[in-house]
Amino acid sequence: MMDVFTDLVTCSICWSRMEDPRCLPCLHAFCYECIAGLRECGLSPTAIHCPSCSVRHENVIIEQLPQDFKIVQIIDRMEQKDLLDSSTCFEHKKQLELFCYSSTCLLPICYKCSITSHQNHDIAEMREYYQALMGQVTEAEKSMNVTINNMGMYHDRRLKLQSTGNKLKMMVDHKVNDLVMQEKMRFRSEFSEDSELIQLNHLQLQLMDLKQRLTCNSFATWSNGREMKDVHQLVTRLTRDLNHTCDSAVSSIKGKQVSAQDLAVFTTVVHGLLRDRMQKPLAVPAPDSCLSVERSRESLNSASPGATADDSRSSSTDTSSSKSSPVKFSHQAPQVIIRFQVVNPSFDKYVEIRDCCLLGEDFVVIDKRNEWIKSFDVGIGRYIGANKKGMVCMPIGVHTINNNTMLLVEESVGQTLELFFVNKALTEKEPFEPEIPEDIHEVATSPTGQIYICTKSMAVYEQQQVAPGHFRDTCFQRLFQTNITVSAMAASGTGTVALGCARDHVIYAYDRTGQLKWRFPAESATAFKRLKQLNYNLTGNLVAVDNYFQQVHIIAPDGSVRRILHGRGLQFARPICVTPRGDNQVIIMSEVGSVVVIESYM
Repeated sequence: MMDVFTDLVTCSICWSRMEDPRCLPCLHAFCYECIAGLRECGLSPTAIHCPSCSVRHENVIIEQLPQDFKIVQIIDRMEQKDLLDSSTCFEHKKQLELFCYSSTCLLPICYKCSITSHQNHDIAEMREYYQALMGQVTEAEKSMNVTINNMGMYHDRRLKLQSTGNKLKMMVDHKVNDLVMQEKMRFRSEFSEDSELIQLNHLQLQLMDLKQRLTCNSFATWSNGREMKDVHQLVTRLTRDLNHTCDSAVSSIKGKQVSAQDLAVFTTVVHGLLRDRMQKPLAVPAPDSCLSVERSRESLNSASPGATADDSRSSSTDTSSSKSSPVKFSHQAPQVIIRFQVVNPSFDKYVEIRDCCLLGEDFVVIDKRNEWIKSFDVGIGRYIGANKKGMVCMPIGVHTINNNTMLLVEESVGQTLELFFVNKALTEKEPFEPEIPEDIHEVATSPTGQIYICTKSMAVYEQQQVAPGHFRDTCFQRLFQTNITVSAMAASGTGTVALGCARDHVIYAYDRTGQLKWRFPAESATAFKRLKQLNYNLTGNLVAVDNYFQQVHIIAPDGSVRRILHGRGLQFARPICVTPRGDNQVIIMSEVGSVVVIESYM
């Protein structure tokens, strides 16, 4: 009988007891691994030939073949019988009813083995030892369940504490923000209501009025030297009162225990008021020079009709004496108006400032690495806002179109440049596709908002605006072709295009026909080592940045040097870009995000 069962559970492929028997559609059963081997040996990956009946089965999925449960039951019964047959002592042919749990044995034995080979060992009956083991397993399960429950309680408690902590943090943050806003509003209200500030504005208006009177009227119109002395004394008194008012205002604010940041804001505002009221420091002649003015007045009176010969001789003498001691005004050196930072050193550790521009009084900065645009009030260095996340992608340039629009240059895949118009509020972005047959290499805008493009073949194109202010016109006209490697470009309002050469560090200025107007520096002269950017102001002066020597060159329309701003004297380092502000000011941006506004007196 056992032989029949053995034949049933034997696989006809591997001739061993079946493992995981599966039935083919013809109801013949084989091992799972053997059926898989049949599919691998066949010509088709889904066709199987049954080894018993040779029937071909198509589209067979082995994983979905049913298991032969009858054969599985027979195999289980046979394995139980083999286990019972193996419960007999091999040496004494007795039933294994005891268990030796000594550390050197740990095996089932019979009664004869306990007397002979396992004498004096730790022996127990098989059933008792099994029950003892099951008791230990039960205790271990209980302990494990208690541990799991405790871990769940600890996890729930941790989540609850974390949620409570987040709520407390949000409450504290809101409370701190409310307190900061209240202190700022209180400071602003107190600052605006201070009598010292009102007196300060009044004194500044008086100084500005005196400046206009001194610049608009000739010194010869003064009646005598005493009036000039009176004016000098008045200016001196106003200046002393102005300084005293500033000191008293600062001391009063310090007495109110405001923060250092608010005090810096107050100082910046006072400096901004001084800059707006007095665009240039007033140079007043000393009282000793008033005698020359009086003599000049007498000479003019003596030269009038009806004067005698003696008067004319005296006038010539007085005139020569007045020429020997003329009235001189002091030469104004460049001075720093304001400094501020556009990045936070604690958060923006890795920045890549690429360009900046000016929209009215809004100073705009772009960062290529972090892909953001920020705007600041250049008058007081205050942060205004930034673009939304994802609005810009790899920005490398920004140029002023007018007071409300800027031209943004982005680097796309393949290092090709794309142009966009962005509004002043940094909320709208409009693509701009100029009609030129080549890829863009450099972009520049003139002070009037006209767009100039240099292509990768070094051809210069000019935007053909139908009317002033139509900056969205996509029609461009080719001006000329150059053979230099352009690294920077700028355009003036009169049609002059300045190109910076990266190879020989020279600036070439061309007109619309491509005729070279001037070159800076002259032949066999060295002025630049690392030319970064060019920009024109409203008066036609070209501003060039040298990152290596840390200098900013201001070049006149004829190519001569008007002024050189040195980073060591004016305390700016590694300039990366510059933008003019009005006729006499330049805004210099460094690689690390520091901004300095300089009155250059061009």
